[in-house]
Amino acid sequence: MKLDKIYIIWQFDPRSKNIGGVGKYVISFAKEIYEKYEVVIVGVTKNAKEVGKLQVINLDGFNIFFLPVCTDKNIPTKSFTPLLFKFVLGLNKFKNLFDKRATFFLQRFEYSFIKMNANSRYFVNFHYDISHYLERKSGESYWKYFPSVYKYLLKKIEPNINGFFSVNNQSCHYLKRLLHKRKEIYFFPTWADSKLFYYETERVNVKLKVISKFDLLPNNYYLLSIGRINKSKNLMMLLTCIVDLPENFSLIIVGDGPYLDNCIEFAKQNGIQNRVLFLGRIEHYKIKDLYVACDLYVSTSLTEGMSIALMESLACGTPALTFNTGEASTVIQEGLNGLIVHDFSYASFLEGIRSMYSQRNNFIHKNISDSISKFSAKDIISSILEKFKAS
Repeated sequence: MKLDKIYIIWQFDPRSKNIGGVGKYVISFAKEIYEKYEVVIVGVTKNAKEVGKLQVINLDGFNIFFLPVCTDKNIPTKSFTPLLFKFVLGLNKFKNLFDKRATFFLQRFEYSFIKMNANSRYFVNFHYDISHYLERKSGESYWKYFPSVYKYLLKKIEPNINGFFSVNNQSCHYLKRLLHKRKEIYFFPTWADSKLFYYETERVNVKLKVISKFDLLPNNYYLLSIGRINKSKNLMMLLTCIVDLPENFSLIIVGDGPYLDNCIEFAKQNGIQNRVLFLGRIEHYKIKDLYVACDLYVSTSLTEGMSIALMESLACGTPALTFNTGEASTVIQEGLNGLIVHDFSYASFLEGIRSMYSQRNNFIHKNISDSISKFSAKDIISSILEKFKAS
């Protein structure tokens, strides 16, 4: 079937300062296809006057259609009324604005509770490990309190969906068990936006610029953590590592979230506030220099789908240390581009940092960047579009 218009639906404002991993995915997807297809990002806005009005916005130099369907002044923090609920109501309210023969690429399955059109096609993309998502100890999801309802609703909407995608193999296995008669369940990895994250030939000069901008210590070994600061990111473990490491180890944390104040207080109480730099939110297109300037990307996250930050770091030629979450084992080649810690213990992660430090001169930045060349946005998105057409 011919593709004309594609709506990419995700509850975010693509112009905001903090768009998160899924937001990066959506923007990169839109930029990749906008010349061949009419693509519209459907999201949210802080400005009530924009709701329900199609507009053209500039994203990293690309002019993309944007249709906000609800307002949320607390982006990206949580509000009393879940944004998901407001967003689904907005999708239904403005359903008449959608082309009746379009393709809808939904970044959450709950969006499929809009009133569907028989001539349209609907695809759902899961950006997380579903089994971990439904565990009470993981993340901030409301569904962890109602896992049986989640499963029931997923089965309920299944007949209306043309295909299911996930960036996480475990989620694909979960869906195949739950929807055991369904064949259209596909794993497609994520990628780093090559227009923003790439091997930097002037690496030394970039590092000197970052050192000057943030008043860093030029001889220190800098760890970098990027992402929402919540319970599942497990940042207290990372901060404790800094406490137990020598003075020449420092940490840069980019992002915010409900545990940010706890992390800042912990750093003060343990006397490491001068070795930990909290930068808060930074626009995604400004982060590349930090990846280049730092010595090691680290993730103590307890659950991931397929980390875009991990992909971005490697694309920039910076090695990574991570727990064995999401698709880390698909990406990390030990000795070439990083190290995986398999047992989720503090002692093992601390030893992992020490190991990466001792091997720091063995890593070749260009080889690290080349190691993820098979995760090409162009190739992956082309394969997704073929599934759209074949449905």
